[in-house]
Amino acid sequence: MFADRKALTDFFYAPLEWEASPDGEAADLHTSSWAEEMGLTRSPRTRRMLAAWHLGTSCGNTLPRARGEALNLVTDWVTWGFFTDHLHSVFAKTPMRSAPIFDDLLRTLWADPFAPVPNGTHSLSRALRSVMQRASQIMSEAWMARFRWETGEMLLAFFRKARTIAEAGVLDLDTLMDIRRDDLGMLPPMNVIEVSEGFEIPPLIAGTYEFRRMRDLANDSVIFQNDIFSLSRDRADQADCNTVLTLEQLHGRSTEEALAEVRGMYRDHLDAFALAKEKFMALCNGLGLGDNDLAHCAVFAADLEKVIPGTVHAHLAVVRYLAEGPAPFDPPAESELLTEYEDSRIGPFRDVAALPPYGSPATGPADVSARAVPTA
Repeated sequence: MFADRKALTDFFYAPLEWEASPDGEAADLHTSSWAEEMGLTRSPRTRRMLAAWHLGTSCGNTLPRARGEALNLVTDWVTWGFFTDHLHSVFAKTPMRSAPIFDDLLRTLWADPFAPVPNGTHSLSRALRSVMQRASQIMSEAWMARFRWETGEMLLAFFRKARTIAEAGVLDLDTLMDIRRDDLGMLPPMNVIEVSEGFEIPPLIAGTYEFRRMRDLANDSVIFQNDIFSLSRDRADQADCNTVLTLEQLHGRSTEEALAEVRGMYRDHLDAFALAKEKFMALCNGLGLGDNDLAHCAVFAADLEKVIPGTVHAHLAVVRYLAEGPAPFDPPAESELLTEYEDSRIGPFRDVAALPPYGSPATGPADVSARAVPTA
């Protein structure tokens, strides 16, 4: 479909050469060791597979200014996400089986990462806990809340995709894009820009439309990239979530027409991102931010802009995307983590009725008369 790397980079308006983080190979080695420690890799096959994916090098292309622990952190998060997605894919059309996996991970996500580790903690939960523990030692509670929320949205999007596909089959383009915006998992790594740069975007700014719009456009751009790089395999696997395949199946486009349409949408997103970046910086200037915060916002916007061409080269670093047929670095058909979840069920919900009534001392007897009663 594409003759060489230049044809791919040209398709995405990206430079052929890219200056990635010099710590990418070190992050590759780190995440291989970490995955073994967490119990994510359990056989020579999965160890070779993870090594061949070069996720540290890939993340170093996406975030070229990330170094050391910041790059290790985002690489481990991506490694955890990869194994989570692979396990979920086994149950992609049986939501009842995948629900306990996401229930367990969401509980881990929002739990105290420094609390004692419960007996029987699953490998994916142990790995997620490790990432959250390390991030919370560096970043503020406000940043962690954003990081957790967007990680949780990815998990919920995995589950939503499973349910939607089970019920509807082929997704229309709007539904597909809506799900992929979260299940692609690009928003949490974008937050690691702040970890790598050593600052945090003020919470007020991080909550603005302009900030979200800029990140959403970058995120959508990566969706189009991922669908092009995955097209041959998605077609062979009869995958349900690929924009090119959706245009072919639901809108009668030829492959050439679908590719041209996706490239046009991608170009529109690049133009819209440039405008959104201008509006974001205009907002920051207009709000009268201090010199340091204003400089930080400018650095964040510039780094985010690099994410778009950087992820083109991130895909090129992952050997799986450069092969047309099955290869030894493909994930096994059945996840090695599956045995941990064979008898899993959704855990019990918190019994709010057991809490002290509103208005009573937390340690005293329940006093219903102390409960506040609305007057209107």
